This record gives sequence, structure tokens and C-alpha cells, in this order.
Amino acid sequence: MTVDKPSGTVQGDLMVAVAQSNENCTWTGDTDWVEVAEQGTTKPSIRIAYKVAGASEPSTYTFTLSVSERAAVSILTYRYAAYDTIGSFTTGTNPLILPS
Repeated sequence: MTVDKPSGTVQGDLMVAVAQSNENCTWTGDTDWVEVAEQGTTKPSIRIAYKVAGASEPSTYTFTLSVSERAAVSILTYRYAAYDTIGSFTTGTNPLILPS
């Protein structure tokens, strides 16, 4: 699945990718994406990854999903933000609960 880089993304911006599928799904993110949460093989399947935009980002990113139907990947860009691990969570739980 090819996803456009959010318009206006500049070096140093925090990008968060969310992949969701109604099927049991695994995924592989594009270069330099760090997976931080995954719901495992339960339905729906949710994965979350982040990346800090570099000086030369491509216009699109490719995420390889194990299913070809009923799947979506979205990328959100945040300026003046940083990824921080606050609290803890357990992957593979349904529902996936992340601390605020």
C-alpha cells in the first residue's frame, strides 16, 4: 500500500502511521519507521509506527500488508512534537489500550 507523505511535512516533524485491517494482518513499514504498538492477530488488526522526518523525505511511503482487502494506512504529521513512551502497554491485547 502506497501512502502519500502529508503535505507540509518538513524536517523534524513527527509522523505517525496507523495501519488497520478488518482481517488478521501483519505489516512491514517503509524505511526508518519504528513500530510501537500492534494488536496482534486479533480482528481488527491495528499497528502504529512513528518516524521523524529527515531533510530529504520521499513523497510517498510503502507499507507491505499481508492482506490486500479491507485495509488502510494513514499518516499524521505533528510539528514541534516528539515521540515519548509514557507508561506501558501490552501488545496483542484486544482491545489495544494505550496510556494517555
